[in-house]
Amino acid sequence: LASGGFFVASIPNKNSYVFSGAEEYPDGSFIIRNDPYHLRNGERLHAFDSAEDIQKYLCPFFKNFSFGSSDCDYFGIFERVFWVVCQKE
Repeated sequence: LASGGFFVASIPNKNSYVFSGAEEYPDGSFIIRNDPYHLRNGERLHAFDSAEDIQKYLCPFFKNFSFGSSDCDYFGIFERVFWVVCQKE
């Protein structure tokens, strides 16, 4: 990403369905074990509790943060995500 470019992402909240039954590592990441869609099983994802945690994690490389969030129940699958837009230093 070029300096001044924008990073736009959807980041799973630590309380999202995808982390249910996942194996947690000391660095805050998880190995996904029970993805109901079978798309991420075996993948390693970092989990965040708050927008502030995301900003702390990304601030060495990015600035001008903007956040949103979503908490949806898709017929018993509880998807919780943060949306982030920030600019590369």
